Amino acid sequence: IAGNFGGVGMEIGANKDGILTVIAPLKGTPAEKAGILAGDIIATIDGTSTEGMSTDEAVKLIRGEKGTKVTFTMVRDGKPLTIPVVRDTINVPTIDDSLDEKTGVYTIALYTFTANSSNLFDGALARFRASGSHLLLIDLRGNPGGYLEAAVRMASHFLPEGAVIVTEDYEGHQDNVVHKSLGGGGIPAGTKVAILINQGSASASEILAGALQDSHAATLVGTRSFGKGSVQELVDIDGGSLKITVARWVTPAGHWIMGNGITPDIKVDRTQEDFTAGKDPQKDRAVQFLTTGK
Repeated sequence: IAGNFGGVGMEIGANKDGILTVIAPLKGTPAEKAGILAGDIIATIDGTSTEGMSTDEAVKLIRGEKGTKVTFTMVRDGKPLTIPVVRDTINVPTIDDSLDEKTGVYTIALYTFTANSSNLFDGALARFRASGSHLLLIDLRGNPGGYLEAAVRMASHFLPEGAVIVTEDYEGHQDNVVHKSLGGGGIPAGTKVAILINQGSASASEILAGALQDSHAATLVGTRSFGKGSVQELVDIDGGSLKITVARWVTPAGHWIMGNGITPDIKVDRTQEDFTAGKDPQKDRAVQFLTTGK
């Protein structure tokens, strides 16, 4: 969210079993170029086991000066992989957008939900309208999330004012907090929308995708998302602090994001072989849906 740092360029977190896992490598970073994938389990960092290690402790080991090397042992599909990565200055990307003249599909690729990403999204939507296209593809693959407010503002373009986007469910310990559409509009009538998600789509990405899926405003293509849907508070305790989970995110149709993720309407995998060969069957399938309706 700060915009840049020295490191390898990936979002990490603990999975539902408490094991350190790659949520998503960021676009164009050393982590992505080295072949690290969303869902990889981080077994060691420079030979140090991550068993029982917190996310913050792992980040301290991973970050470092540009040009230095950090070596990971990743576990993928049950097999260990040794992956060395040379650190660099990581400038967190936010958004790309373009029109494919051949298919007529306008793609907005959103890489993170920063403080200014909703303004950048507004600009991308303006260019979409100016293009004359009525086929919109939003790519949230590998997007680890960020600011809730940004997801709410983006979803508001597609949903009527007052429509539920996401609920903070406190399980009766206090009143639930419901985040509703601001009714921003700006989507041309008759626009077809598809959203790409994968295991690296987390948090705010899941809120946006879940809200548009439940409201039938978009069709989701790809693989199940990460399942990062907890609301946390930081409590000061005698010079230290305690971070506790107080609520969980629930989609408009009542689906719990935490541990479950968002299931796409059209399931399509993208293998490591596809990635290496420069193939993107997920995007191809989404384009097929938008252009043919099938």
